[in-house]
Amino acid sequence: MKRVLFVLLTPVWLAVVFLVVFRLTFPSDALVSRASYEVANATGGTMALQMASATPAWMGLTGHELLLSSVEEGVATPVLAVEKVKVAGGLMSLISGSPSVGGYARFGDGRLNFDTTIAGDDAGVYDMRALDVDAQGFPLSALPPIQGTKILGTGGFDLVVDLDVPDGYAKSNGRASLSGANIELSGVSGDMNAIVTGFGILPATLQNLDLEFEIREGKAEVRRGTLVSSLADVTIEGDIVLTNRLSNSRLRLDLVIDAKEPLQGIASMMASAKWDTDEKYHYELRGNFNRPSFSPARNRTASRTRPRPASRPSGRGRNNADDEPEVAAPRGSQATRDRAQAAREQLRLRGGQTTGIERAGGVLDGPNILGDGPSVPGQNEGDTAEPAADPEEAGE
Repeated sequence: MKRVLFVLLTPVWLAVVFLVVFRLTFPSDALVSRASYEVANATGGTMALQMASATPAWMGLTGHELLLSSVEEGVATPVLAVEKVKVAGGLMSLISGSPSVGGYARFGDGRLNFDTTIAGDDAGVYDMRALDVDAQGFPLSALPPIQGTKILGTGGFDLVVDLDVPDGYAKSNGRASLSGANIELSGVSGDMNAIVTGFGILPATLQNLDLEFEIREGKAEVRRGTLVSSLADVTIEGDIVLTNRLSNSRLRLDLVIDAKEPLQGIASMMASAKWDTDEKYHYELRGNFNRPSFSPARNRTASRTRPRPASRPSGRGRNNADDEPEVAAPRGSQATRDRAQAAREQLRLRGGQTTGIERAGGVLDGPNILGDGPSVPGQNEGDTAEPAADPEEAGE
């Protein structure tokens, strides 16, 4: 009997000893440092990850008190705070060579589930090949601070991401959606709260949020983009061009805001974005995720309807003789015309002899207006034409 108990309890005892020793000697600090290094390396130093501790989990790892920050000129700004993240791999997927890693992230009362597939290349470098994210009824109160500012209120929203990444985000395909209804916004944390409440922007009610992107070959195009609230009705159009480094993805979104009565208090501050064509406010969201730019949009309708100046006809490709431009007849200088007039007067006094110039009735520019005929006084400037003697007087 004792032998049987010994055989049965020995494996159990060894397992307990192994788990205790493994837990006590688990390289938590080394994993935390490695995770921070990988985040900084993957984002080019623009993001930083801080983690309080890492503990082992069944076929995985659990991280506690994570803080993701944006780094600019050596200054870190908190972007995302997560209470707990658990990551676990599937045993069969590990054997197949394409590990499937799943888990969840907890933000207070909110939970976000994720599942990703990883594959390696010939060099042994592993990259993500697929990503599924699902958060149903994620409470607004659990939403982490954005750029240090936390939105206060009640209600929740749904987030769904289904993404295939065969060769980096720049070639990814899939869809992403964010939706919610009856969300109450009461204010924001920090000094901004006095500003938004003072202008009457908050509190407000978000009756409906429906935003969906279709992703094709790395281009996330807005398929549905509407936001209905007690402040304004907002329409979102455009796309986001994804890059392999997501923080550098280019924003090309256009927002049209139809302001309601509570927002009229700041209408004068938005005057530069108002279009006369629809009496709405138009804005552009440009830049990238690291440095977004929000500015009034140019009134494209006005520029398209502006009349264009008439273009001058080109001389190339004319097929109609009527299209040929008229060529003005050359006109001589005043001195030339005076010489021609003096020459005609001399011809008249000599007996009405004429030349081809006079018969043609034209006046040609040039120093010798009589062609090959004899030189006539008065042709050159400064010459004074003297009348010839009368024949009768010559006979005397």
